[in-house]
Amino acid sequence: MFKKLKEELSKRIKNSEEHENLQRLYGADIRILFESIIAAEDIDDIAVQVKMRLANECFKKYRYQKALELLDDLLVNRDILYEQTLLEILEKKGIALVRTGKYEEAESIFKDMIESDVEWAKCKGMINLGITYYYLTKYTSKKYLNEAFELFMEAQKLLTPKFGGDQFQIYYNLALIIFEKGRFSECLKYLNSALEWADTEQQKAMVYNEIAQIMIVEFKLDEAEKYLDKAEKIVIKRTNYHELTLAWNLYIRGLWYKKKGEYTNSINYLELAVSTFIEKELFSEAAEVSYELYALNNFLESGEAEEYLADYQYYSRLIS
Repeated sequence: MFKKLKEELSKRIKNSEEHENLQRLYGADIRILFESIIAAEDIDDIAVQVKMRLANECFKKYRYQKALELLDDLLVNRDILYEQTLLEILEKKGIALVRTGKYEEAESIFKDMIESDVEWAKCKGMINLGITYYYLTKYTSKKYLNEAFELFMEAQKLLTPKFGGDQFQIYYNLALIIFEKGRFSECLKYLNSALEWADTEQQKAMVYNEIAQIMIVEFKLDEAEKYLDKAEKIVIKRTNYHELTLAWNLYIRGLWYKKKGEYTNSINYLELAVSTFIEKELFSEAAEVSYELYALNNFLESGEAEEYLADYQYYSRLIS
């Protein structure tokens, strides 16, 4: 009977996609319920699937604290969770912790995933621990770039041809690590490899942003502008709109204006970027941009420098 119910709900969802008059009836809430039933292994698993999808919706809206509450509710009842589901929940919790600057808590989760006998979980654990170590190095006093590099290289050995998204993550994050080491030519090679594996327009925009940042450091400002424009053109389209990629684009454009000596424009773009990071409670990025604003205003002997320094110190305290 449960199987027949799933089949019927699948038909209803398909019909709603094909008939405009049914789309309003089968809105987001109903689809979440129906899709949860279809994905569920048994009756108890329906509630689990619903909460997981609600957590996914929170991710889309950058409501990571709410997502963490939902995921923790599920982990309280881990005895009724299937192994696959448990590992997916742990990965989502770890990612939410990274996004909110709780790196050490995330580190513990991803280390546990690496010990799993499930190959995809081991691979995901390595990739996410590598990302965590990159952020720990960039935003705290800890130095884990070499460990992060090794984790990505080990994860790559576990990949199969179907894991294109993971290939992108590995090459993109290897590029970020190499950028921090100041090896820009090598960084470009990894970014070009990431571009080959990009399967969404947003991923392409992410790569273009990072290439622009390299061009700025190397004082190739015309080239930097071209890549910034390419990234912006992608993410401002309604179908591709992604606030965080756009905010990062605004931040790098602020650095571009700073390099050109157009300081008022630089400050304006940096302030636009930091406002998004603050709104989404992405404290690491908020701290980074606040420091740039402090350094630039201090250079200009502006009275606002101390205010930006206070912002930087505040957001830095929220990172662990």
